[in-house]
Amino acid sequence: MKPINTFIIPVLNNIEGAVKSIESLYKYTPHNFQIIVVFNGSMNDYLSAQAALNDKVHLWIKPYRNLGFGKSMNQGIKLAQTEFVTIANDDVEVLYDTWWQDVMKIFEENPNLGGFNPHSFINKRHTGDRVIEYELKDEYNEDDIKAMKEMFKGPKWYVGCCTYFTICKKAMFDKIGLFDESFGLGRGEDYDLCVRAARGGYL
Repeated sequence: MKPINTFIIPVLNNIEGAVKSIESLYKYTPHNFQIIVVFNGSMNDYLSAQAALNDKVHLWIKPYRNLGFGKSMNQGIKLAQTEFVTIANDDVEVLYDTWWQDVMKIFEENPNLGGFNPHSFINKRHTGDRVIEYELKDEYNEDDIKAMKEMFKGPKWYVGCCTYFTICKKAMFDKIGLFDESFGLGRGEDYDLCVRAARGGYL
């Protein structure tokens, strides 16, 4: 199956989360993707992650220092050769087997859509505390997914997004440019991207 999407996943101090995330992609996503991991942690952790994930990762990048969010993502976006790129944190898991078809439907219905996040039922308050809006389970059945979709009936559109699992058209980056690396290790580069995307005519 020809790859249509590249998941770009920077990893730092969260091997367990990255393994769960990548295993969920293989379990619930058509195998039409590639995965690039930018491993910003120690060499020992890097070797552990490689052993755990083996050939599930198509390309490993191991810099000599922590590149931070924007620069890590830019490395992956530059190397991606697919129509879509997904800007993914190392702690996100997908939950059901038609999620990618749902994503494609939203892009088809919104031609000016440059990128969006699927809804998360685990979010942070301004204090940093997590709010869990649906019961955590090891596995979600069809009734769970139906209940979640009803709870978050939508799509609910917010202008702008935090890039924790943002599926983007690669053409958007080709037009408006990559993440601004001057923000350093992180925070703010996603808002800057949203402004530039809007100026470029993207939702």
